[in-house]
Amino acid sequence: MSRYEIICFNSEWVKLGDYIELVMYRKAWSEKITARKVDPHLSDDKIYETVKKHIYGRECHYLLLKCSDSKCSEDYEEIGALLVGKSFNITLFPIPVRVYEIHLLRKQSRSDIDIDENIIISNELWKVKEFKINGEYYIVNTSVKLLSNEVDAIKVVTELGDRVIILGGGKEEAKVGQTRKRKRKRRRKLKKKR
Repeated sequence: MSRYEIICFNSEWVKLGDYIELVMYRKAWSEKITARKVDPHLSDDKIYETVKKHIYGRECHYLLLKCSDSKCSEDYEEIGALLVGKSFNITLFPIPVRVYEIHLLRKQSRSDIDIDENIIISNELWKVKEFKINGEYYIVNTSVKLLSNEVDAIKVVTELGDRVIILGGGKEEAKVGQTRKRKRKRRRKLKKKR
């Protein structure tokens, strides 16, 4: 038997001004347990089998299982598992990482954005707004909702370095939705005139 610590995180949508909303995680609770030796290459389902009696009836969206025993294998320190819903599209880090700041970025020449390539050269981006993240928020996988056309990308500043997320695809979907609504309204007006 080996000693482990379960750390549970719950996800929440965090709104940054009128620009974006994104999913971040907060620590919910932790508990020290004793369990059979865990293989670090197990699937999420196998990890859940190991810890389910300890988390049953408690809210836990993302689980981190940390080894606190010398018996653990050398390549094992901690395993992360998403326990609810499905994985989000943007994977940033393999385990939850503390977030310090989020910068909203915009491209200088907006017509040159290539959404298919999903690449924007970093020196062509300029900062629209900077948000300091108060409290202990973490990020692993995330989903972003665009609320403004002023943002092309975000930079997430964390304890393990920075990550830039390109937001062009979401904006393109928003434009398609708006166009469809306008077309439907025009049809209704034409019917009324007849």
